[in-house]
Amino acid sequence: DHIITISAAMKQEIKDMLSIPEEKISIIPCGLDEEYWAPLPEMKKSDLELPEKFILAVGTLEPRKNYPTLLKAFRTFLDRGHQDYYLVISGIPGCGSAEVQSSIESLNLQGQVLLLGYLTRDQVRSCYHRATLFVMVSEYEGFGIPILESMACGTPVIVTEQYPTGMSIKAYALRYRLGGTPDTAVPAQVRFGSDLRLVGY
Repeated sequence: DHIITISAAMKQEIKDMLSIPEEKISIIPCGLDEEYWAPLPEMKKSDLELPEKFILAVGTLEPRKNYPTLLKAFRTFLDRGHQDYYLVISGIPGCGSAEVQSSIESLNLQGQVLLLGYLTRDQVRSCYHRATLFVMVSEYEGFGIPILESMACGTPVIVTEQYPTGMSIKAYALRYRLGGTPDTAVPAQVRFGSDLRLVGY
């Protein structure tokens, strides 16, 4: 018998929780459909009405996605002179929806945060292509397909330093440490998101 899993983090969990020898567990990372590397047709780009400058997050509204931290960081980002940016979140409502809404209200982010709910695959691709920056600040993920999707679409990425796929993407994504102050969730390097594209991120 042999177990196949999707990341080193999941392999370690299986090994620790089930006491299975390491040699009986192999890693086969997730992949993407080739369409993510293809240019998005103009007709699909215009399918959604989106602001010109926005930071994108993708995932169900649940506690492990750590949206309250992202919202605090976004508030700091706006207060530093970037009021022309928006935060766009694509994800179905979950058990963290009330906390997300409460954070938006307490941080006075109404109108600056767009909760799009469920989107089709093409609509999500459109968001990746048009976003200035993609952010995933989850406290826990088994792999994190949206990171690969965003990179394939040519959009810069920020992830948490403790991310399961961090070792694989450390040369390609900016990372921040969980547990820091809210403003550290958006590193100093991301003062102007468009600059990241110019330097090749």
